[in-house]
Amino acid sequence: NKAHELVLEVFPNPATDEVNINLHGMQSDGKIMIFDLTGKMVFSQKTEADDSEMIINLNTDQFSNGIYMVRMASEELSLTKRLVIQK
Repeated sequence: NKAHELVLEVFPNPATDEVNINLHGMQSDGKIMIFDLTGKMVFSQKTEADDSEMIINLNTDQFSNGIYMVRMASEELSLTKRLVIQK
């Protein structure tokens, strides 16, 4: 059992005008990526291990309606959450 659990929260979900990606418990550098259902990466941002908590606020203007996968990947592990955008 790890002392620090990595938590990835995506809200509101479904998102209308904006979406927040909240990440905490990071132990190493990594990357947050958003993919559409064809597997195309539509967003990415690097994360630093010393950002114990990180909140990314995105406007949904850059995304079409649909289902996306929000993925946090670091050396140790990866987490994926499903995101629905309904404008």
